[in-house]
Amino acid sequence: MKDFEFIDFDRDTLRRYTGRDADVIVPDCFRKIGNYAFRDNSCVETIVLYEGIREVGENAFSGCRSLKEICLSFSILHIGSSAFENCRNLRGIILPPELTAISNDTFKNCRCLSSVSMGNKVKSIGDRAFSDCISLKEITLPQSVLSIGDYAFCRSGLETIAIGGEVTNIGDSAFYGCNNLKEIRYAGTREMWDGIAFGGDALPKGVRVICLGDSGGSLDKSLGSAPDGVTHGANDRGRNQ
Repeated sequence: MKDFEFIDFDRDTLRRYTGRDADVIVPDCFRKIGNYAFRDNSCVETIVLYEGIREVGENAFSGCRSLKEICLSFSILHIGSSAFENCRNLRGIILPPELTAISNDTFKNCRCLSSVSMGNKVKSIGDRAFSDCISLKEITLPQSVLSIGDYAFCRSGLETIAIGGEVTNIGDSAFYGCNNLKEIRYAGTREMWDGIAFGGDALPKGVRVICLGDSGGSLDKSLGSAPDGVTHGANDRGRNQ
């Protein structure tokens, strides 16, 4: 416990990790990883958080440039903003199933992040949550997601994304600079897609949107900030058979 600092009146919170080990297992006596607890630790490569931890604070692991893997306990309910920002070698993440929001800047500039799995209780993707994640080629957002924040995937490496039919808002420049984004697979209908509130420059031009909820139709011209083409589900499936 010598490398794990806490305050006597708040022994449930890991205030600061001062060790230099590559592999770290956080003791199961803690219930929260405090703000900035591991920030800028250049040695840690793998971290295990035991069950019982319920919260990860702001910037808790930001700037851990050697971090490649972290095992998050399924008991975590909240992850603070910028928690993993600038973890440039983090390869993949499995988010806890009870998590309801991806906070602002959570994975900003995680340049090696290529795999993200999130549970079906996530309702919002925060501003810049995955911006500059250049290795992230595809992602599936659960049906529970209602909003995608400003610059959420800005300058990421996305080529395809699956979006649930419950989304009501896609923020300003949410996919700005996603030069490789070719396809959005949307679970709803064209009518539902047209009802989404789009921020300025939310989507790059030329992206094909496949509305999987439609039973038929043809290629339509886009409206407003929507991309140039929207394909209805049945026709798209027919072309790919």
